[in-house]
Amino acid sequence: MSGVPEFGKREEGREYTRRPAAYGVILDTTGLLACVGESSGLFLPGGGMRNGETPAETLAREVREECAFEVSIIAGLGSAVQYFVSGRGVAYRLEASFFRAQFGAAVASPPELELRFISKADAGQRLFHECHRWAVDRAGEGEPA
Repeated sequence: MSGVPEFGKREEGREYTRRPAAYGVILDTTGLLACVGESSGLFLPGGGMRNGETPAETLAREVREECAFEVSIIAGLGSAVQYFVSGRGVAYRLEASFFRAQFGAAVASPPELELRFISKADAGQRLFHECHRWAVDRAGEGEPA
């Protein structure tokens, strides 16, 4: 993934586990940003790719699991890399693809995570990963803040 922006601090000599992922920037009808809450903070809906999945397939699966909604992709927003260390001390190189998307129909299964909505202005303070904040900024042109 050359030529993509990188976020976080990459420590020399540290082994990083590669983690391909896909996330959606999803706004409700009032312009609030959909986020999912985990113990470590707020994240865009999405997550890690399974073997053989495309980024779009990953986003669709993750949104169904996390939020209990189908999702429609509007446009690609690009890719970014985020270096971080988990609470368990595992170092990751998150290789994330981002999409502007919208929720579709609800699915029958319950959501795995708490769905929250925040203003895009708050995203810079509240989203855990810098690369998620970058994606929100990329999606934001012409959208209500």
